[in-house]
Amino acid sequence: MFVESSGGWVTMTETVKLTASDGAANDDFGASVAIEGDTVVSGAFGDRIGTNSLQGSAYVYVVCDDGDPCTTDMIDSGTGACQHVAYTGACDHGNPCTSNDTCATRACAGEGPPVCVCDDENPCTDDTFDSGLGRCVFAPNTLACDDGNACTRIDTCRGGTCNGADPVVCFAADQCHDVDVCNPLTGFCSDPPSPDGAMCSDGSACTQVDTCQAGSCTGSDYFWSGVLQPINGDGSSIFKLGSTIPVKFRLTGACVGLLGFEARLYVAKLTDSVVGTEVEAISTSSADTGNLFRPAGDDQYVFNLSTDGLSKGTWILRIDLGDGVPNRTVTVSLK
Repeated sequence: MFVESSGGWVTMTETVKLTASDGAANDDFGASVAIEGDTVVSGAFGDRIGTNSLQGSAYVYVVCDDGDPCTTDMIDSGTGACQHVAYTGACDHGNPCTSNDTCATRACAGEGPPVCVCDDENPCTDDTFDSGLGRCVFAPNTLACDDGNACTRIDTCRGGTCNGADPVVCFAADQCHDVDVCNPLTGFCSDPPSPDGAMCSDGSACTQVDTCQAGSCTGSDYFWSGVLQPINGDGSSIFKLGSTIPVKFRLTGACVGLLGFEARLYVAKLTDSVVGTEVEAISTSSADTGNLFRPAGDDQYVFNLSTDGLSKGTWILRIDLGDGVPNRTVTVSLK
């Protein structure tokens, strides 16, 4: 059974499903239905009665509810009539402002003066008791409120609901941070770093490759000349074992005169074989200690490498300019 809603039968709502208490297959229950007042009759023309197949039957349903909480509704099994027997116990007439509701003289009523705490726990309503209506009234207000979102800075009541406005606007802190997201619990922007390797500019023309690393723009790959003579850049140089090898290079381009610049030399054995093909002249310069290059004029940096303590074979010289490029190397042979 369906009830027509305010939108018409298109949006009708099912309220109850009628079934036959002794229904069986092929009874055709509900093939015909009649409704009058509170009574519904449903036919089942295929119902078998005793040995009579297809005798058919009719089922009668009565809505027995007067809507009164102070009556007990029942159907007289003998007459089939609906009866409403007075009830004198506790009840609830739906008014929150009364207490000890009981049925008296067929009516549900509260005892004593109204006792009502009108509070719908909504800060956006003014809660009052209307003595004329005998109930609470919750009227929308326009007070300040808290919508529970710290990312809205002005919260006001409108239409009985707390509405947030003036949201926190997040921006990227710099080129190595992504656009922030406001945390609704704290009201602060998250300030997430950009992925490592994202392109940026460190503001220095001396660095050729600038990338974000752990939220900071880091420049790398200085402009330089490569290894200068007397070392051949193709690894063909051979030096006499026990001599001093002048390892030289020059900063070029925008890196000329770079303040605070330091470069270091690292040496490692590659093979016991002599790979070089060109014997270089013997240097008379004094050997340097440590591994730090020193300025030598004309924008050059030099480290005089002593071969004392080294052995015959081919060696890898790695020059670290401190710019994050790990593979500036050249090979020299000793014999």
